[in-house]
Amino acid sequence: MMEVSQEYSQTMNGILFEKCLYENTTDLVPHNVVLPAKPEEKSPEYYGLLPLEATRGAKEVIYLSPFEKITNDPKNFMDTFKEFCLNTFLITPETISALQEIKKHCNKILEWEFFNLVLPENPYKLEEFKTDQDSMTGSTVNKLKTVWLPDIEKII
Repeated sequence: MMEVSQEYSQTMNGILFEKCLYENTTDLVPHNVVLPAKPEEKSPEYYGLLPLEATRGAKEVIYLSPFEKITNDPKNFMDTFKEFCLNTFLITPETISALQEIKKHCNKILEWEFFNLVLPENPYKLEEFKTDQDSMTGSTVNKLKTVWLPDIEKII
């Protein structure tokens, strides 16, 4: 917290100093004084792109049997990531269309009524309220089992 407070104070001091310097409303600060140039912000290195083992001459060893092995040049991170993306099931057209259809069916459920929210005009006993809510919940569960679940199974 102390560092944040110090950073805030330094930033506010710099802003006020520049304002007083350029407005010429006060003689407290000589007008030939300028702030030093702001240091360039360095972006952090992205370590996924560093070819660590490849620069040392290491080889990837694949053992086919106890007596037979293959050595390959190591892959860097980008090659491995591209290979993974191309071999995943999430980019196949069948998976994408199935996920879209499942989302449509899930959004249809949002339109269903899960609770009986219609309040009667007359006083209502607690047992009657519980019975109505239980029947509404039971009908919703039944609808999920009989309508929604078979549709999802058909899509998959």
